[in-house]
Amino acid sequence: MHHLQHIAELGPLLKRLEVHHVIISPGSRNAPLIQLFTRDKAFSCHSIVDERVAGYVALGMARQLHQPVVVVTTSGTAVMNLAPAVAEAFYQKVPLIILTADRPFESIPQFNNQVIDQMAPFYNHTKGFYEFPPELRSEHEMNDSLSAFKQLTFDAVQWPNGPVHVNLPMAEPLYDLLPDPILSSKEIETEPYSAEEQFATFDAVPIKTKILVLVGMGVYNEETRSLLSALSVSRPVAVIAENSANIQAHQ
Repeated sequence: MHHLQHIAELGPLLKRLEVHHVIISPGSRNAPLIQLFTRDKAFSCHSIVDERVAGYVALGMARQLHQPVVVVTTSGTAVMNLAPAVAEAFYQKVPLIILTADRPFESIPQFNNQVIDQMAPFYNHTKGFYEFPPELRSEHEMNDSLSAFKQLTFDAVQWPNGPVHVNLPMAEPLYDLLPDPILSSKEIETEPYSAEEQFATFDAVPIKTKILVLVGMGVYNEETRSLLSALSVSRPVAVIAENSANIQAHQ
């Protein structure tokens, strides 16, 4: 089996999730991932050199498009530059799929330049983390790993939405032409996907109670705006929006 076969399989899985936008920070270790996305016209790729900027651009795109956005980086400290944007995505409940290239495990303690431990660096600020094995020896092993990847990407868009992180150790050669996918995304088993949102429940509020609704930073669609507008005129409710909410409030 080709040593980069699992990279080739990621494309069909992401397309099934209707992921179309990819923010790429150039590098060398992530060359197979760059090839994966740039060769497929189903993906709209945007190249941003600075990983800090790349993370925030992806955050803004995901909020505006109401879709998960992929961020691709090379290995080393480049990964850590995503931390501020990942943390904001976690608290804003914005779906990002972070794909970070990595060196094989045996390279980490060798004091090589730009080599760090990339095991769950955003642990407290993502919905989940998965690291691919550096080499997949059989179709069964690949199926297991891709099932974990598929479930994690589904988790990114299940309520509450949020970022997920996948680390991909890759051995050289990195610039081989990627093979064609050999597995159908439908063949890879995962838990059933459900995008139903869950909301907190509250006791009934007395009809004459005055209510203040403060709209903070978040992702709002036209349905949300209509509900807030109707709420503000249907009973003694004041609706106030913070500047960062990017939504017009009614009183």
